[in-house]
Amino acid sequence: MTSEDLTALGVSADLVVHYVRAGWLQRLARGVYCRPSNPPDLHPRLGLLQRSFEGLRVGGKSALDWHGIRHYLAQRPVLQLYGWKAGRLPP
Repeated sequence: MTSEDLTALGVSADLVVHYVRAGWLQRLARGVYCRPSNPPDLHPRLGLLQRSFEGLRVGGKSALDWHGIRHYLAQRPVLQLYGWKAGRLPP
């Protein structure tokens, strides 16, 4: 979840800092948090990125693979993302 999500839930920025220091929240990137007991999954992370980057979508061989079409795919799948504008993804 993002800082905006936490603010909408009534959690202040100071309280977020307290939660991170207490170990109740884990900071993944600037303004992005998760619970330590629930590591982030791929689909919620993509949903978060789609809110941050306009027009972001999964495409190419990644989309084909998700729809069950596997043709000349690598042994280790690579997630291909496309968007309307270029942007830097968080680590």
